[in-house]
Amino acid sequence: MELTFDIKSMIAPEFLPMWWTNCPTRYRVLYGARNTGKSYTFLGLEILHKLLFDKRRNVCVFRAVANDLKDTCFAEIKKALYRTGLWTEFQIKEHDIEIVHKKTRQKILFFGCDRGTAVNGIQVESGEITDFYFEEAFELKDYELFRQIDGSLRGEFATYIPKSKIYIPQQCTFLLNPRQSFGCWIYDIFIKNYLPDTENTQKFLENVGYRIKKLNSLSLEKGIGLALMQSTYKVNKWRAQNYDQIAQAAKLASERIYNTEFLGMWGATGEIVYPEFKDNLILPANLMQELSFSEYCIGIDTGYSNGEGKILQGNSLDSARIKSAYVIILCGITRTDYSGVEKGSIVAIDEYYYSKEILTSTQRALTPQELQEQTVNTILSWFSKYQSNPTLFRSMCNVFVDSADAGTLSSLQTIQSKRKIMNLRFSKSSKRPILTRIRFSNKLMAYKKMYFSSECKNLIREIKSSREGKGTIRENVNDHAINAWEYGTIPFYNLAKEWQNFKEY
Repeated sequence: MELTFDIKSMIAPEFLPMWWTNCPTRYRVLYGARNTGKSYTFLGLEILHKLLFDKRRNVCVFRAVANDLKDTCFAEIKKALYRTGLWTEFQIKEHDIEIVHKKTRQKILFFGCDRGTAVNGIQVESGEITDFYFEEAFELKDYELFRQIDGSLRGEFATYIPKSKIYIPQQCTFLLNPRQSFGCWIYDIFIKNYLPDTENTQKFLENVGYRIKKLNSLSLEKGIGLALMQSTYKVNKWRAQNYDQIAQAAKLASERIYNTEFLGMWGATGEIVYPEFKDNLILPANLMQELSFSEYCIGIDTGYSNGEGKILQGNSLDSARIKSAYVIILCGITRTDYSGVEKGSIVAIDEYYYSKEILTSTQRALTPQELQEQTVNTILSWFSKYQSNPTLFRSMCNVFVDSADAGTLSSLQTIQSKRKIMNLRFSKSSKRPILTRIRFSNKLMAYKKMYFSSECKNLIREIKSSREGKGTIRENVNDHAINAWEYGTIPFYNLAKEWQNFKEY
């Protein structure tokens, strides 16, 4: 069949061995650095090519959460349609999040793995459901759910490629940016025994730019054949002219960040959550009176949620976390260079930390109402404490409360109104994925653009002790100070220079 668009001119040549017509395997895992063009190549162009090449193929695209599909996978395929000029041949259903070839009625369907079993009952108008693509596959925590989805590709099916005289079977394709091998079933099943990182991997990737391994006859899971590709930023031939300089600056700041974000290598097993935290990021408390801040705000974690806006449910881990602490963190971003602290640095300035676990025998536990009064009193005490600072509390102070705790937010707003406090604004915290918050914080720490006052003793303790468990991003239950700190620093992300080249998770 004559191609509708020229593949070789539109993708990096390093990807050609993994392109579907050259890769007769049931499973493909494409992992590596960000900004390599993986998603555009395989999620965008390749899916369209599959449908045009074989009228029997239909594709399902998955992400961990259905709500993330429209602005990511769906948008990526639409971009490919417009860039190739094929948009007139396809019907783009914005409401249903579905793309249909007008002539053949082949479909590109989109599912969240939180609703993954729904694929079992899907019927297509033409051909079979032959291909599954899992975007941001590191987010997929449930191995058994994947096996259930994988099993819905039933029956024998293959596309014959005349030029190479090979048959391409039904395929499952994973696209991901590796982060941590520990607890990742994709690593354990598909990569660990076939293409693990070794002591020579960094040097090889720097010289060659990518690694590929094909095991066409390997029997694995529910099919035969496995193809793996690890790609670096060097694969992207359209990268910005200064991107190589950015990569080398990252290597100087933190080889760990460089290896994972620019070379696509896996993190060390069982590592701490904040490896870039060092004691030299702790500043003396008296310096807080002298730093000049362009913006400042306060984050509050009340202990009701998991840090991502979801109410804790009371399982064994949640039970240990619920209301274990109530934390208030004052944060700012610096306006000028001063005493070794660079302009644009994010600083945790002060904290209030309450926990029943640290009460003495003569102290009683505070009620929620008393904690809310204490919150306002603490903030007002900071007004006095930092009155000599040239910038703090000179204008409206935004206070961001855990978005899951609407009750506390409402009560704080009521207290403010009754006491006629004019220069505070209480609102719910912004939402950024927890992995984004961790990665960006580590990057700022590595670049010495994130600091902590010695007043923030509990926040520092939590950061130092935070560990990653199997299947969890922050396993330890003592992360309420971390959550409050993140609620107070998220508003500064867009103001930080490093955010410009940071891709969210």
